[in-house]
Amino acid sequence: LLLGVLREKKGIAAQALIGAGITLEMARAEVLRLLGDEAQGTGMRVSSHEVDQLFKMAIALVELHRVRTGTYPDSLDDLQFLSAYDRHSLVKGLRYEKLPDGYALDVVRPNGEKPELSYPPDFWKGLGIRRTNVDRSDT
Repeated sequence: LLLGVLREKKGIAAQALIGAGITLEMARAEVLRLLGDEAQGTGMRVSSHEVDQLFKMAIALVELHRVRTGTYPDSLDDLQFLSAYDRHSLVKGLRYEKLPDGYALDVVRPNGEKPELSYPPDFWKGLGIRRTNVDRSDT
């Protein structure tokens, strides 16, 4: 809401924020800083929820590709029916590798840290994901 108010530059709230020297870029950067984790190479931040959704979306699309074609994709670029935005997000935020018996999927972090994601053992059942930097213990 705050970003919308600043972008439109209308109303008392927008004028007060602008008068205080707060720009749209400053407000956006602070909101992103408060909400999440820094994305690789962008200087912007994405929330843990967004990383969670990106990871799950990639798994769903990779598994759907296997159902439709009988094999896992050679790369994330082989996934079909993605918007340019989704394709860019997947390629930028994840590292995928096809393995002989499944695939590896890692969340890419700017500083190499392990992502703050965790899923219970039941989440992984039936998936072809064999290696990941995401916690499987659901701590």
